[in-house]
Amino acid sequence: MEQFNIKLAKSANEVRSAQRLRYQVFVEEMGCRLSALRDERIDVDPFDELCDHIIIIDRRTGATIGTYRLLRRSRLGPKDRFYAEGEFDIASIRRLPGEILELGRSCVHKDYRRQAVLNRLWAGILAYGRQHRVTYLFGCSSVYTAEPKEVSRFYDLLSRRYGAPPACRVTPLKGREVPDLTPGILRRRDEKEVLLRLPVLIRSYMKIGVRVCGPPAWDKEFGTVDFFVLLDVAEMSWSYMQRLGIKEVAA
Repeated sequence: MEQFNIKLAKSANEVRSAQRLRYQVFVEEMGCRLSALRDERIDVDPFDELCDHIIIIDRRTGATIGTYRLLRRSRLGPKDRFYAEGEFDIASIRRLPGEILELGRSCVHKDYRRQAVLNRLWAGILAYGRQHRVTYLFGCSSVYTAEPKEVSRFYDLLSRRYGAPPACRVTPLKGREVPDLTPGILRRRDEKEVLLRLPVLIRSYMKIGVRVCGPPAWDKEFGTVDFFVLLDVAEMSWSYMQRLGIKEVAA
């Protein structure tokens, strides 16, 4: 029997297991300043009720060890906003055709952080996207530094190699701009070194075909710098996905 079971959370207990894992990773491990329910040791916010939650369960222990939160345009509530709109003006993304899907609150338990688990999560996301005829995936990808020179070099690299077309550009909201951002300071001979300092998750996104849509924003709750990233499903790099063992999902 395969060790991992990947599924959509169907019950309140399964959603709670994802929220509990998020608390362990974001609050206890990373020290993020979230408005979490600390007495219950769960990370919860108003978006959870609108979202679907993909979870990975270790069959041997029954524990939820990985999760992503998924919010489709067609599921937006009365406030008609995505989570990323707390950091960015995404009017350009709103104009994209078809169903668009926001990915967020991604985390994996520290004892399971390996490529195989991430691959399973992506396989689940792609199956979900195909089921709901999603045309674009997007979300906020974080770097865990606020040092202006380092962030500027990351921004230079990502915009130079993986920048989105002008029609898909976004901008940070007022008050969310990264202070002292200085574009244009990265020398080309230093690109490889800076690439290796990016979080592994961001590097894997770029290989799939994800694009960076503009300058980063400051996430006050998480204490991170966030890049808004976008993936056109029609332009996804299936050759890279197949090298990871992820097969294209049949229609």
